[in-house]
Amino acid sequence: ATPTPTPPRDGMLFVPGGALMMGNARGNADEQPPHEITVSDFFMDETEVTNDAYAPFVAETGHAAPDYWRQPDPSVWQIVAGDAYIAGDVNDQFMYDGANVRPITGTISMTLNADTNKGLLTAVFTGTLRPTADQIYTGTFRIEQTFFFDGPPFPAFKEGGIGDMVHMHGQSGNELAMYPEMTAYIGTWGTANLYFNDELLFRALGTHLMYSDGVRDDTAHFIRRADGQCCFSPAAPADSRLDPDDPEITYWLFAGTDYTEAQDFWISLHFEDVTQLAAPAFLGPPIFPEGQELYPVTAVTWEDAAAYCAWAGARLPTEAEWEYAARGPEGFLYPWGDERRDVRSNSGNVLAGTAPVGSFPEAASPFGLHDMAGNVWEWTADWYAANYYTQSPPENPTGPTRGTEKVARGGGFRLLDFLGLDEARATHRLPLDPTIPRDDVGFRCALPITPEG
Repeated sequence: ATPTPTPPRDGMLFVPGGALMMGNARGNADEQPPHEITVSDFFMDETEVTNDAYAPFVAETGHAAPDYWRQPDPSVWQIVAGDAYIAGDVNDQFMYDGANVRPITGTISMTLNADTNKGLLTAVFTGTLRPTADQIYTGTFRIEQTFFFDGPPFPAFKEGGIGDMVHMHGQSGNELAMYPEMTAYIGTWGTANLYFNDELLFRALGTHLMYSDGVRDDTAHFIRRADGQCCFSPAAPADSRLDPDDPEITYWLFAGTDYTEAQDFWISLHFEDVTQLAAPAFLGPPIFPEGQELYPVTAVTWEDAAAYCAWAGARLPTEAEWEYAARGPEGFLYPWGDERRDVRSNSGNVLAGTAPVGSFPEAASPFGLHDMAGNVWEWTADWYAANYYTQSPPENPTGPTRGTEKVARGGGFRLLDFLGLDEARATHRLPLDPTIPRDDVGFRCALPITPEG
């Protein structure tokens, strides 16, 4: 006997291919004529995709979350800090051991909006500055920054040069292993002007700022290892101690695009004694309502559903695959048989909303798939055409090549047509605008089995 293929991921079931008399002679006009089709072997999600399964997709890709999820607060930060010093110089840029520190008197203030990529960042301090190998200045300095890169210099900055909760440095994949691996509360990239005694000294210097948990020892100023001792090494970026109770601001300035003469320019400013005047209470990623982990994700467009399935290494099922999986090779009218009575499912206003997936096991399809009748309508891959059944190919049909509506299947918790035929029938077809999210529409994914697999 041929062994049953193993699903490629948890939550999928094997659906052996076969033949089906697709459609319904007693159904709506777009369910006719009944016609024999065959589908090849495929895998299909046992249940509709849940909120819990959808959350990693949103977090990892930055894809928009459904509107009923809690969205991040506006990313507006207003911060001031003092207790300043300069660490290192052009010859010792990151100064891990604390041996090269010069105290300064000054403050930094910033108002940053990571949503709009706009802000104002100003640092004013008095002391001695050695920005290049052969230049030393003593006096009052002012840094003014209003420009933040329009595009992402690293993948974490999806919208521009300001980002919140950005994973940086070390082995993050975003930057070189030059500083401890961390997640900065706010990070920026851009250019700034440096003034000395109110005269422009350098224009358009490159900048990188991080507001993060404390990295350096307060007294000795070395960058701590995980055991608290000196000293951090970029060869082990994760071996560092971050102190959430003692946050700090690190602000680096280096040779910028409009000042090519100063290739060795480097200033590393550090500020402690940080005060948040304004900060978002919830930064995200977006999260579904508490207790709805196992409810089907809804309010997703067709593109949202297709994007999730692609991320998960699958795709949306075709209409033919969906109907075959719901009816089985016997071609039942409902997933459980030909009779509506005596089997309960979340359809026809039985409940006021969705239920956790798999809540009605007696209504499972012949292949063990749950909620193929009721709970939520499910997006399929196919464009809708009312007369498609008159021209459908007999093997693995995939629907029309174009259209304006996509087909949803399975019926939802809410009855849409009080006078029409039962929407929970496995042959029922619902054309929907693919761009409009609805609270009674979700999806599940499928994956064809290649000859090799």
